[in-house]
Amino acid sequence: MEVMIAITIITIGITGLFSLIIQNSKIYYTNKNRFIAVMLAQEGEELARNWRDSNWLQGLTWDDNINSGAGVDGTFIIDYASAPNHAVNDINNAALYLDANKRYTHTADGNTATRFKRLITISNPDGCAVGDCFKLASQVQWSERGQTYNYELDVLMYNWRQ
Repeated sequence: MEVMIAITIITIGITGLFSLIIQNSKIYYTNKNRFIAVMLAQEGEELARNWRDSNWLQGLTWDDNINSGAGVDGTFIIDYASAPNHAVNDINNAALYLDANKRYTHTADGNTATRFKRLITISNPDGCAVGDCFKLASQVQWSERGQTYNYELDVLMYNWRQ
């Protein structure tokens, strides 16, 4: 009888331990993906800033190719290897891939698919004259265990050299 009680207690303890390990594993992967999403959103903002600064260095208008040319509101994708692409206006068409150097890109050719998508949206915020600034929102979306997650980072981008 004592052996049966001891085995039951040990079994309950081991079951609880395995349950804790599985839960910690799920939390780890969720936090890891959330961290990647935050960094991808930040990268989208930085790539747009880099494009703005490159425009100034080349003598172009500050928002050349960031603004779609059809007014301030618009969407685009951007990565380290390409200019802003305004043909994409839906996050479901903005999938990110890993290239051979483990860098995220929107180019599928020969690259590894990831669970992440990134879309940049610009709009004219209240109190900001068109041509002086715009709001840039970098949205990253990913799916995990049947649930879709979103992270969005907003920043105001100014024509500070005017």
